[in-house]
Amino acid sequence: MALRSLKNFNVVRLIKSNPYSQIFEIKDKVSQIHYVLKKIKKEPLSNYDQKAILERCEKLKRITNNNIVTLYDYFDMKGYIYTVTEYIEGESLSNLILYRKYSEKFSISLYVKFLIHICDGLLALNENGIVHGDVKTGNIFYTPKNEIKILDVILGFLSKNRIEKMNLFDKILFWLGIKKDLLVIQGTLTYTAPELIFGLEADQQSDIYSFGIMSYVLLTGELPMSGETLNDQNLMKLWHLNPKKIPVFPQEIKDDIPTDLENIILKSITPDKRDRFQNFFEIKDKLISVLKEIESGRIL
Repeated sequence: MALRSLKNFNVVRLIKSNPYSQIFEIKDKVSQIHYVLKKIKKEPLSNYDQKAILERCEKLKRITNNNIVTLYDYFDMKGYIYTVTEYIEGESLSNLILYRKYSEKFSISLYVKFLIHICDGLLALNENGIVHGDVKTGNIFYTPKNEIKILDVILGFLSKNRIEKMNLFDKILFWLGIKKDLLVIQGTLTYTAPELIFGLEADQQSDIYSFGIMSYVLLTGELPMSGETLNDQNLMKLWHLNPKKIPVFPQEIKDDIPTDLENIILKSITPDKRDRFQNFFEIKDKLISVLKEIESGRIL
């Protein structure tokens, strides 16, 4: 699909809005097909990030993967970047976790299948040079057709004033926590890899860490870190620097989680990126093995 003109669409509703972007459900006047239009304000973005968004869109437009929301078109016009993606119905995994508070509708095997599909989508992104940058339960949708869809690929990676670009004086102030605004974490803090909190660039390993936290939350309904750290970047730094810091093992929260599955999660959220899985293919392969064990009855 090539976006001929916005005049060919009707706005159905405003889905979400913030000072920097708006998301609309739109409908093609001819085909009656529904799409999602995202309108991204360029003004607060650096030239570097504007260029990165457009390059990312071009890469994403060429990817065909059932587990990633399809980008049909994008364009740059009058101070905004517009993207048009497929419209999907369903619930975020965040909502499924809330539903699980009063319903045990989904089995461990189904959750493992979810994780396999998510791995497949993230692997496709990484193989095409795209780091998602904000992997979390809120950015994964489960559709009525039993599909998994990864959302928010366009903006998840954005950063501002990375530590590599700071002068020495600003670096000292940043490390002391005096100037917090020197580094803005664009991803969700509780899902963000330690190296990003300390100012390094996002890469495949940081996506793997976020995937591990997301898997932990999906299976247990809880985060592996204590609540007082969750919204403060400096407290999160201290949490990651603590040599005695050990996340609560998933089996301590839900004893039906298989040991092999727990090990996959714990390896993914290892603080040192060198000790994590090297890529999502490795994780997917391990998850398939766990699923086979569950379905064969060898893991109850």
